[in-house]
Amino acid sequence: MDYGFISCLPIIVLMVGALITKRITEMLALAAFTGAIILYKGDFLTGFIDVLYETFSSWSLQFVFIILFTFGGLIKLFQTSGAISGFGDILTKYASGPRKPLVLAWILGVLMFVDDFLNTLTVCFSLRDLTDRNGIPREHLAMQAAVLAACMASLVPFSSWAGFHIGLISEEGLGFTEYAKAIPFMFFPIVAVIACLLIDVGFIKKHGLLKEAYQRVSSGGSTIPEEGDSAGMLQMEMESDVKATSAWNVAVPLIAMIAGTLIFNCDLTYGCVISIIVQMVMYLAQRIMSPKKYVDDFIDGAKSMFPLMVLVTFAFSLSNVNGKLGFFEYMIARIGAIVPGPLLPAMTFLLVALATFATAGYWSMQVISVPIFLPLAAALGVNPSMIVAAIMSGVSFGCCYCFYSDNVIMTAAGSEVSNFRQTKTSTTYIVPCAVISFVLYIIAGYIM
Repeated sequence: MDYGFISCLPIIVLMVGALITKRITEMLALAAFTGAIILYKGDFLTGFIDVLYETFSSWSLQFVFIILFTFGGLIKLFQTSGAISGFGDILTKYASGPRKPLVLAWILGVLMFVDDFLNTLTVCFSLRDLTDRNGIPREHLAMQAAVLAACMASLVPFSSWAGFHIGLISEEGLGFTEYAKAIPFMFFPIVAVIACLLIDVGFIKKHGLLKEAYQRVSSGGSTIPEEGDSAGMLQMEMESDVKATSAWNVAVPLIAMIAGTLIFNCDLTYGCVISIIVQMVMYLAQRIMSPKKYVDDFIDGAKSMFPLMVLVTFAFSLSNVNGKLGFFEYMIARIGAIVPGPLLPAMTFLLVALATFATAGYWSMQVISVPIFLPLAAALGVNPSMIVAAIMSGVSFGCCYCFYSDNVIMTAAGSEVSNFRQTKTSTTYIVPCAVISFVLYIIAGYIM
């Protein structure tokens, strides 16, 4: 059944409700429930429960749960072992002042390209104490972490995103070569990564909420914004009586995580499990903690992720409902089919960006967009690598700008800056990057 514009109602409920109430979890649940009413009518309750069952059986949600669970435990142990304190002491020697910590965060964000979850959580939890000590508001760290995580996962062809996308385009007769050729045309990730560095060094001035955040800190306020009900969902406080230990107690488990992820086909699950094993061996061998304390701290950290698990569950449920309603096809296919060839890259970027922003489905948008836009590009004689680039640019924008995307939620977990505030803070910078990218795609479309 073609629901047409009615398929947009759940998203409208979410956007309007979230802006009014500032309660994202509840609005996600209400939006998914609204979609179930449209889909199943009188049997909406049974239908909604069926949607939840389907959501929990989703490999993607299971993957997110495993990552949240293991990262919660790993991060708690990094704290209680004194590893984070030792790592911060080392960083403090080389990065102090208003700019060097941010440049260090930028470098770490670029290096952590393997996966966006790994990127945001590692950067935020590793560097937030350092940026606090140097009077840098958490909003700046959060904005940069979210942007770099999404953009680097697109720009490096060995990331989890790239591996997934290469698998999708192989269905259209393309592969790694075409993806590599697309990288120079991934305008949004390139522009956004450069913009972050220029903001760090002061070349681009601070505006909007970011400027207000710096004024708050300079006037004696906290680096962490006071946000009331819209505050970050995850609060993992450092224990004040923890003795600092070697920085290697952070570095080696993280290196093991990256290596394991790369070895096992860019699957972060393997990297997390290997990191846990390495962490356990190191901490027990050094007698930093007993086996009982290790297990207890790991479980405490994992439990702290439960509010995020609830939020992500309803986000995936909404994405599931949107798919059943045909919302994605309504957003993309009808408009994309009437676009002339030279404008196809620009319109692909715009449509994918808007749809990803509206749905937070940056994985599902790749699945849907590839079989629509690549055949269309072939029919219109458009360079397929340009379309691959436009899709990944649109997905990157939507991922780091949608206030309920996994990426932004993870950044909220690490930075303690709510997803709403992240989006508001980044608007001044990310939207202009998207506009520049749109113009570049128009130019490239006519030139190539």
